[in-house]
Amino acid sequence: MSALSSKSPVWQPKVQFIIGGVQKGGTTALWQILRRHPEIYMPGNKCQDYFISKPVAFTVARNIEYEKLFCDAPADKLCGEASASYIFYPHAMRLIAHYNPDIKLIFILRDPVARAYSHWNMGVQKGREDRPFIEAVRAEQKKLGMFHRKYHFSYSTRGLYSQQVAYLLKIFRPDQMLFLRSKQLRENNEETVKRVCEFLGVGDHTKLPKNKSWHARKYDNPISPQERAELIEFFKQDIKHLEQMLDWDCSDWLI
Repeated sequence: MSALSSKSPVWQPKVQFIIGGVQKGGTTALWQILRRHPEIYMPGNKCQDYFISKPVAFTVARNIEYEKLFCDAPADKLCGEASASYIFYPHAMRLIAHYNPDIKLIFILRDPVARAYSHWNMGVQKGREDRPFIEAVRAEQKKLGMFHRKYHFSYSTRGLYSQQVAYLLKIFRPDQMLFLRSKQLRENNEETVKRVCEFLGVGDHTKLPKNKSWHARKYDNPISPQERAELIEFFKQDIKHLEQMLDWDCSDWLI
């Protein structure tokens, strides 16, 4: 008899929410805050981008494998996980929707120019990138397309948020998703965490420890005004589309 037969109890997904990105936007900071919440369980080492690294069809066996990552979760806690990259991979978002069609999703979007420069700087410091910033970005942009997915060199692609949000809206309901700005989490931490708690339906624990490190990496040099201007021109139309989709004012991303 199938594990999902009509005579079996209805299977209920254990994981009820995911922080899904973006990379270099504050995903880890929010994960570190929420995993200290007394009503929430999040694995201590995150989940190693499970839905990216396991691009397979939906099966009961895969559900079981995934939920083994949450075997230590108390029965009365809300289970969630975090990945800085899920939003960037359409197949991952499809698998998540198949795993739990009603899952709640949180995304933190950062000024795409600042995000791109931070991403490049991380690559340099990890020894993955040896090209100057603007050279690396221009090389990437020659290959751009919605499904161009070079994990380590996607400086521009990851910042095309409107394309990614448009895809999310095809497979999830708007009320399932909470979009935040990285600046909100950094500068208005307490109020932003309160919004997250309300969205998840858990108590507003204002005494939750705040993350102050943000895994920040030092820059040898800041992005130059000329480089920023070039990237703003590249992102301008996408930012305008995002403003319309989310009813945001992103004018500070354009200066």
